[in-house]
Amino acid sequence: MYYQIRKVTLLSRYLLQLKVAKLETPEFIQEQIENLQVPERCLEDSEQLKINLEIFKAMRKESLESSDIRALFNLLKTYEPKLDDETLQEFYTYLRNFAVLVIRTDRENYDTYHLHYELIRDNLKRGYLHYEGRLTPNRYLSIIMTATLVKEFEWALEILEENKNCLHGENEDSDIYRFTKARYLFAMGEFAECLDILPDNSPYIEFFLLGKRLEIMVYYELGSELLQFKLDAFKAYLSRTARKVLPDILREGQTSFINFLYQLVASVPGDKARSDRVAKRIRENKHVAEWHWVLEKAEALKR
Repeated sequence: MYYQIRKVTLLSRYLLQLKVAKLETPEFIQEQIENLQVPERCLEDSEQLKINLEIFKAMRKESLESSDIRALFNLLKTYEPKLDDETLQEFYTYLRNFAVLVIRTDRENYDTYHLHYELIRDNLKRGYLHYEGRLTPNRYLSIIMTATLVKEFEWALEILEENKNCLHGENEDSDIYRFTKARYLFAMGEFAECLDILPDNSPYIEFFLLGKRLEIMVYYELGSELLQFKLDAFKAYLSRTARKVLPDILREGQTSFINFLYQLVASVPGDKARSDRVAKRIRENKHVAEWHWVLEKAEALKR
């Protein structure tokens, strides 16, 4: 039984790696992936093995769908009284990863965003998102961004404040909290308050980039004369410094964000044809940072 569970688990982990990285699969592993056989008697005796096998089958698909995640979520709910906490935590990590994978390939699949929010809310209550009783900076930010995206603003604010004193790597100026609160305020349309609380810098590159994007987004929303200056400064950073410190895919997302902002600024409001062209380019670019906001602004041009 241990052998069967371990084999399926390792194959699932390998398939998850294949979703995000290009790997040359050895022939003997490919054979296992294509022709995996699990004895029926083992499946009858182990709920853990049943769920592992369903995760493996989902991972083997070329593209995941919301229905795959929902089916696994329901399966976990059915069997969770018979599973230990550590195993449940591992299974729920798969489900959250699945949701992220679906979102990356289908940015307008709002069913998956709501499902991802459900998973986060459920797992946060169980303590599955904490490490040694604390949240990592990126996870803290991700929770708030996911909640605001599905317009669960009241819950987002509650979690934002409840967890501000249990963050890994937080400094005496509470910069992680302030960056995350600024993101929440922007989602609420409180642009001046967003700028007031936004820190100037961060040792965390993701938060540093977030701060630069938030400034640009706020100045765009306000029609500020400072927008062009901020755009040019961020573009210069990306072309000079970012090449040395950012992974290609992360830099690509920031560069696309800037390029689309230039296109939006140069557009004439009411030009439906140009609005449609820019929106089409954004939809085709799955990696652009702040994808939903940039698309929303492109669509707004026609009005």
